[in-house]
Order: sequence, then structure tokens, then C-alpha cells
Amino acid sequence: SNGGDTLVDMIHILDIRDPDNYRLYRSNIRLPFNEHVSMARTGGGREAELLVTGFVKNEYNDYLPKDIIKLIEKGYTSETIHCIEWGEQNEHYAINVEDVLSNVK
Repeated sequence: SNGGDTLVDMIHILDIRDPDNYRLYRSNIRLPFNEHVSMARTGGGREAELLVTGFVKNEYNDYLPKDIIKLIEKGYTSETIHCIEWGEQNEHYAINVEDVLSNVK
């Protein structure tokens, strides 16, 4: 351990957008717990965007400008990382992927 850091309470991001240059980053954001953790990502992707777009257009197309519809889509299609600590407390922690990515070393 180096100054209290543990591998389990740190969030690492592997950037694979460039197949010739993978990069590993460490987020400054830390998990509030550090053992027996499961992680999953939800939201984002084309399917979520289409689902929100279809619902908004079906319900509010006559009332909302396209710019407002786009803002709604952005808010409902954000990616979230869920971390679950399995133990006595069974705690759940969720954070927006954009927050994690904007706090990397």
C-alpha cells in the first residue's frame, strides 16, 4: 500500500479507442469501500438514445422544440458505473462515467 491507496478503492480507465495505443488512466475519484466489490455500467449507447427519443417525440412532439428534446436525451442516456460492496452492509455506489473521465491522472 502506498499512502493508503489500495487497488480495490481506485477506479482505472482503459482507453481502447486507438487500437495501436491503449492508455490506462487512474481516476482521482475513489470508491467509499474497498473489498468484495462488483461493478457494472448502465446507460449510454445508441439504443438508450433511440428509446428516449421515441418516447419524447411520441408524448411531447407537438409541444417541445428540438433543442429541448436533445437536452432531455442527453440527461437520460448518460452512462453510469454502479459499484456494489457485498458484505454486511451491501452498499451501492453510483457515479456518472463523465465525472470519472473528467477526473483522471
